[in-house]
Amino acid sequence: MSYRQARHDVPLIYDAFSDDTRSDARSEEYLPESIARKSVPNIPRLCERDMVKHFTDREQMSRAAADMFARTVSAAVSACGHAAVVLSGGSTPRQLYELLAAEPYRSAIGWDKIFFFWSDERCVPEHHQDSNYRLVYERLLSRVPVRQERVCRIPVELGWEEAARAYED
Repeated sequence: MSYRQARHDVPLIYDAFSDDTRSDARSEEYLPESIARKSVPNIPRLCERDMVKHFTDREQMSRAAADMFARTVSAAVSACGHAAVVLSGGSTPRQLYELLAAEPYRSAIGWDKIFFFWSDERCVPEHHQDSNYRLVYERLLSRVPVRQERVCRIPVELGWEEAARAYED
C-alpha cells in the first residue's frame, strides 16, 4: 500500500485529532466522509490546543507516549478496524519503540491491524546504521506480530527524488 492509498483507505490517526470543523479540514482526500462521520468521535482527542506535557526524564516521557500510542491505536482499530501510524527515527523515539515491543504493550495492541509509514528517512540502505527504518525495525517491528505488507518503508534505494515520488504513489 502506498501513502496515497492509505490517505484514502485508512483513517490516519493524525487526521482524527483535528478540531477544525471546516469542510476542507476533514476532506475525503485525507479521511473519507463515511469514516469521518462514524469513527472520528470514537478516537481519543490527544492533540488539544495549548496542551503541553512536562516530564522529568526520557523514561517518564516514553512511558506516557507508549500509553497514548496504545490507547489511540486501540481506539482507532475498534472504531475503524485498522489504523495508520507515521513513525520517526532518531534517539528520541528509541525508548518508546522498545517499550511498545515489550509487555504489556506487545499483547495489548492489535499490531496486525496497523499500517506503518515513516515521516522521514535518510538516503542510506535500509540496513545502514543511520537508517530510520532500521531503528524502527530492530527496536519494534521485528519484535511484534506485524503484517509485513502493512510496513510501508520509504524505498531510498531509488534515490531521494524517485523514492519520494514512489512513496506518495
